Amino acid sequence: MKAMKRILYTSITLSLRNSLNQMLLQFHNSRIGEEQVRQLSLLPSREKDVGEIDYGIFVSIDSEVFERIATDLNDSNALVTLTNSQVKFSVEAKEISLVEERRECMIGGLSRSQEIRFFVSLNPIIFFRDLARRSKRIWLFKSAKAYSIIIAPIGLYAQFCVYFSRRG
Repeated sequence: MKAMKRILYTSITLSLRNSLNQMLLQFHNSRIGEEQVRQLSLLPSREKDVGEIDYGIFVSIDSEVFERIATDLNDSNALVTLTNSQVKFSVEAKEISLVEERRECMIGGLSRSQEIRFFVSLNPIIFFRDLARRSKRIWLFKSAKAYSIIIAPIGLYAQFCVYFSRRG
């Protein structure tokens, strides 16, 4: 970006110019009538096709519990083992279990004999602790293409989604 004058701007307007693949930033100062415009080129999206998310099988954890798990596992790639009654987060030297019967988590969609395993990476730890602080509950799902997904709702129409491949 070019150097901008040192003025306190009272508002900013963001607009997308899809046909030009640009974002337009307009800085306004209504007191002195000053306006500056900057254009930013947009980079192509790096979305992955994670396949259909299986919302029928899930585990939901209170965000404070998830924050503790992220802190205790300390930036590790964790193996998550899910049964109809409990979820385990395992790393080399530690295992954390949450039992549905004790109301430590909510689990849905698994039969008695069914067990699902997948990996999540809780690195960087600060991201996952902050994510937990923005939401009341953290939801874990699987996709048809073997991805695991952490979803953290942050409002009525907003959520953070974090996707992990087979090995975190």
